[in-house]
Amino acid sequence: RLYAELMSSMNALTAASKTADDAMFAPFQRQQDLHVVVDDREAGLMDLTARQPGAVLTARGNGLTHYRLPRRARPDSDVTDRDLPILTVTSDCGPSSVGVTHDGDERTRWECRGNAERQALVADLGVAQPVNGVAYSLGPYWWNVPTELVVETSSDGAAWEIMRTGSILGPLIEGGLADPRVLRATLPFAVRLARYVRIRPVNQPEGFVWFVSEIEVRGA
Repeated sequence: RLYAELMSSMNALTAASKTADDAMFAPFQRQQDLHVVVDDREAGLMDLTARQPGAVLTARGNGLTHYRLPRRARPDSDVTDRDLPILTVTSDCGPSSVGVTHDGDERTRWECRGNAERQALVADLGVAQPVNGVAYSLGPYWWNVPTELVVETSSDGAAWEIMRTGSILGPLIEGGLADPRVLRATLPFAVRLARYVRIRPVNQPEGFVWFVSEIEVRGA
């Protein structure tokens, strides 16, 4: 169990390092300066580390380079911890099991092996109300990390507005550090009046299988 809990964060961190994602450092800088030692043969990681805000080269020798990255406070966010009741969640992929994405049980999971066009999950809140974020959880299924998600909102289920897009690896690392038993990303966005919230993975490798343990919609 301890191994699985440690791997939940490590798998997201590994994915972030492989994709040269700047967000991999911030979760470790919340409380104090971060010290990073890079093998000089890893030119990509060297560049990634050196370009971080305030990065200071403190030592070099024996094929290793040491950087100090200053503490970075968590950015201000209007996202709340108030979960909005979800009436239904629907998807063109695995429709018979999609209900487990909001059953309150992190151990259950929905998975989609369909193509990217069919992988969207749509949460219906029943009525339009102010929303300002989603939480996406892989639960204990840490080995299948998606790198990028798109979050969209709609008042009528027909016209959609993108509220957030891009990497979720930073939030996943932060979520894993906060609670290593599950891998959860909290994704805030500007307050929007909406009845429907849609999330879908983008820019994933061919054959990607999407796991979802739980999704939550946060209210303003």
